[in-house]
Amino acid sequence: MKKNLFKGLAAASVLMAGLSFHSAGASADVFTDTFGKLQPKLNVEQKLNVVIEYADALTHAKIKYKYGGTSEKGFDASGFVQHVYGKAGVKLPRTSAAMQQTGKTIQKKDLKPGDLVFFNTAGGSSKKASFVGIYAGHNQFFAVTVKKGVTVVKLTDSYWAKKYLGAKRVM
Repeated sequence: MKKNLFKGLAAASVLMAGLSFHSAGASADVFTDTFGKLQPKLNVEQKLNVVIEYADALTHAKIKYKYGGTSEKGFDASGFVQHVYGKAGVKLPRTSAAMQQTGKTIQKKDLKPGDLVFFNTAGGSSKKASFVGIYAGHNQFFAVTVKKGVTVVKLTDSYWAKKYLGAKRVM
């Protein structure tokens, strides 16, 4: 597991290392990520690249689902999204329902990698999100499921298609 995690995270680390500072030594060009590490400030495109690369790396790390989990020891859906976005310096609320209240509403046909996709997995007709994932492109999204842990799922799978509530762009 650790070997796969290191391989996957290497891609995200290389991406982060390859980003240049706009002016050497200027404190305005760095930020402290949610893990307490100093990182270069990124533009939106760079942040989205970090989100997608890091989420993809975590799919290869065999990380399991953990109720309430917010770390690489185990994630729940919103903990995963919050963690991945935190790596790019973007702070999101902790729950799927709270994340659903942030950002700009996006139509399904306009989804772009990095958009948040919301679902009602709790049952009933509620429009309140109980599950969130990160759109990966090509009708797929990064998610954490009880059975597979961190994985890539198709939006067109009948289970997810029936439970889809909408999407938000947070960057």
